Amino acid sequence: MPLMLELRPDEIHVWLAFHPADPHPSRREEYGALLSALEREREERFRFEEDRFRFRVTRAMTRRVLAGYLGVDPSACRFEDNEYGRPSLVARATGDMLSFNLSHTRDLIVLAVTRGREIGIDVERVQGQRPTADLARHYFADFESDHVMNAPEALREDLFFQYWTLKESYIKARGLGLAIPLGKFGFHLGGESPKLWTHADLGDDAARWSFMQWQPTDAHWAAICVERTAGGVPTVHTRDFSTLVLASPHAPA
Repeated sequence: MPLMLELRPDEIHVWLAFHPADPHPSRREEYGALLSALEREREERFRFEEDRFRFRVTRAMTRRVLAGYLGVDPSACRFEDNEYGRPSLVARATGDMLSFNLSHTRDLIVLAVTRGREIGIDVERVQGQRPTADLARHYFADFESDHVMNAPEALREDLFFQYWTLKESYIKARGLGLAIPLGKFGFHLGGESPKLWTHADLGDDAARWSFMQWQPTDAHWAAICVERTAGGVPTVHTRDFSTLVLASPHAPA
């Protein structure tokens, strides 16, 4: 019997999978059964076992969670990537208009799900890196790189990843990836929420989007970009994927 999950139009649910390459042993076969034949082929292409299993958890998590909101078996979920690599559900025959986006680092996967609006999410692990002026200028708008490099050294790393995750969430919500020049948009931090600036060349209204940012752990920064609708800005609720009871699924074709 399909798992049933509820998601109101004014909500975003963010599912988190911690340490995805080291799950409980009983889950390994269970996750594998959720993959399609094509996904299993893609899994085998990874050289290292840790990468293979992270891919398995990512795909299983996406299938199981989305199937729960749709009220269908995971095998009924079909995906396609646009020309920039962004995945989406194929032929939303239910008329549900379910939108999702995902991101992962070595030890954390995040999956954001909402209804009736575009969404992007990014998560990054802060790894003791020291941002350089060249690195900041390469990836950021001028005022963003100035903010990072003029900040006290102890704050630069966090600032760098705050900007990085926000920029990634925006280009993922747009579905255009790095086809959007990173210097043609930027963020002003310091208010209740980040404020987007876009260059006229992008042809996008900054007021179209809302942003949320937080630290899911002390070692990570995450950001969400979500499209505004007449219903206003949705509220974010986090869920731990390990608590989701997995029924015995049928493997997709």
